[in-house]
Amino acid sequence: ARFLDDAEPARPGADALPRVSVVIAARDEEERIGECLQSLLAQDYPHLEIIVVDDASADGTPAILDAAVAQAPDRLMVIRVTERPPSWLGKTYALHTGASRATGEILLFTDADVIFEPSTVARAVGALQSARGDMVCVFPKLELHTHGEKLFALGFAQLFFAAFRPHRVEDRRSTAAVGVGAFNMVRRSIYERIGGHRSLRLTVVDDMALGRLVKIAGGRILVFASRELLRVRWQKGLSGSIRGVEKNAFAGLRYSWWRTIGASLGVLVLWLGPWIILARRATVGVTLLGGVSLLGQIIYGAGAAIALGLPVWYAPFGVAGVCLGCLALWRSALRTTLQRGIRWRGTLYPLAELRKYNKF
Repeated sequence: ARFLDDAEPARPGADALPRVSVVIAARDEEERIGECLQSLLAQDYPHLEIIVVDDASADGTPAILDAAVAQAPDRLMVIRVTERPPSWLGKTYALHTGASRATGEILLFTDADVIFEPSTVARAVGALQSARGDMVCVFPKLELHTHGEKLFALGFAQLFFAAFRPHRVEDRRSTAAVGVGAFNMVRRSIYERIGGHRSLRLTVVDDMALGRLVKIAGGRILVFASRELLRVRWQKGLSGSIRGVEKNAFAGLRYSWWRTIGASLGVLVLWLGPWIILARRATVGVTLLGGVSLLGQIIYGAGAAIALGLPVWYAPFGVAGVCLGCLALWRSALRTTLQRGIRWRGTLYPLAELRKYNKF
């Protein structure tokens, strides 16, 4: 993996550094948005504006935002949304609203629970400029507390990297493209060329779809991981992890039962297959094949564990994490199908409409 921590920060040169606008969609984020904003206000990048779009929060979020604005009125803007137009997701409309008010040449879309180290934005801008990129995606360090969270994250990471191949994104010959909700930095010029979030108004996995549209438009996407620069508490506990992907899992497979079944069969063959072979009496050749496959699986799992900052001894248990990820996918598919849509933050978005306007 390539780490943003190793990138050189952008430095003022012959030309002034570009202005960066951070856009955050927030709804009932009282638990961590204060810490998120303090970490953004502490950035050492000089030309930074922060825009938070409060999507009708009913908790303590508005009070926290008011206090933050009073602290830094010249750098922080809060926009309050009380109504959402038809055929828009709440989050995509909030991001669209924030981007429309932004003044930066570079837009950074992030989440309200992400914590930044002071040099994060400067290093991302430095990477964008030095590589002449159009978009920078950064996978944050996940704060994983329980064994259930760690197993689920390990399985999810293996499935994600196998399905979306982030290591191939920078290859222009490849169709691979990714986006990361925690950190999607994109040049305004290409963002406007692809139609911005208006093009993604009913796309649930809008972060990934943004990367896909940038790639289709000929943009160059740079992909990084983070050791310490960027961190987030992904989910709470195993049950929280399974519920946490309910909205995105089936959407990530384009609401397709065929893709869901295919992914499940892939898990059966690639992850469960070697264990089943070794548990049964088989010929020497078949047993050898199962052993080699299992070794490859454990090596792959070890790579995912290291990327997540987990001990390598988690690798043999990656199969359990992958099965949990598959369970979460089926739960997402069944709930979305049975309720004929996705219920998120108190609103039901009809499945037929989601399929019609999906851009991922």
